[in-house]
Amino acid sequence: MSSTVLILDDEEKVLSALRRCFNRVDIHTDLFTSAKQAAASLVKKNYDCIISDYKMPDMNGLEFLEIASEITSSTPRLLLSGHVDCGLLEKAVNDCNIDRFLNKPWLNEELVEIVKSAILLKKEEDDHKRMLANARKQIRLATTLQAATLPSPIDNAAIAADVLFRPLNELSGDVVDFDCDDHHFNFAISESAGNGTVAAMEAYAMHKQIDLCGRLDPKPLMEALNNRYVADSSRHLFTMSLGTIEFAADTLTVCQAGAPNMYLIPSDPNRLVERLGLGGMPIGFSMNEEYDVQQVQLSHDDCFVGFSENFTESDTETLETLLAKAKRGCLKELKGDVTSWCDSLLQTDDISAVFFKYKS
Repeated sequence: MSSTVLILDDEEKVLSALRRCFNRVDIHTDLFTSAKQAAASLVKKNYDCIISDYKMPDMNGLEFLEIASEITSSTPRLLLSGHVDCGLLEKAVNDCNIDRFLNKPWLNEELVEIVKSAILLKKEEDDHKRMLANARKQIRLATTLQAATLPSPIDNAAIAADVLFRPLNELSGDVVDFDCDDHHFNFAISESAGNGTVAAMEAYAMHKQIDLCGRLDPKPLMEALNNRYVADSSRHLFTMSLGTIEFAADTLTVCQAGAPNMYLIPSDPNRLVERLGLGGMPIGFSMNEEYDVQQVQLSHDDCFVGFSENFTESDTETLETLLAKAKRGCLKELKGDVTSWCDSLLQTDDISAVFFKYKS
């Protein structure tokens, strides 16, 4: 596809010479002796390059190219002149953000190469902008889909559950999910190392390997996931909390890789808030890791919050103070208090959490 250059000069013979110069290399030219007409054409038509003479009767080339930059800021602009001191003109060119200044008379080969280079650079920049715009569009779509995969709140006779989801960037490397049937409530909280698009893809691939339907046995599942990822040469690292409640036995079983914060807030005000989880190495760190399991007996209206994040010591202290003062047995207020606390942090990573209140 041939390129089109707009050329402005008040001398017809100069325009004719420039047309012949560019016709030889299949570059089309639109020629103007009037700055006003040239500006009007810029509004109606896209050009690959703009060339203007400096000294003209109605306005000088710097003034015209400044107008041109307001109409089409990305189109290369070149100034031709044989009438101005080069030092002063070079300073003016820089101040007006003009791409190149050339003396009259010009060398045809030099002018053609300069224009071709400017057009090629503009094409590369336009292609990059299109790719960037498409990538942003895809990220926005992925962000919408990621939010749509979050579990819907549960509120039945056995349990009430909800999630908190706060990506640092548009996409999150966290996965928070749960599922429930007549006999079990299962949840998974995982975080891929890092954040953003890559972390989100890694977290999604990890979560596809976790089935939260029916009976969940956290320990062997976590150990199998760990060995699978250690064997993978890409060496992805994850922290994870897996938990299951067996309604018939009123027991919560949790298993951790890494040590994200998890807490049980007993309904009995005389019992202290209990930090759960026994830590362990992150998934993908070393082969044949054994992960410990913790079992907790649940009482009616006990609440739980488990985070993707292992907070700093000072943040953990303020969080635990907040949980100790939380209204016992009220999941809605617990989530509201924790959400407000998270919003007050200087967020440096994705923050997600699973909440539940046990009703059986």
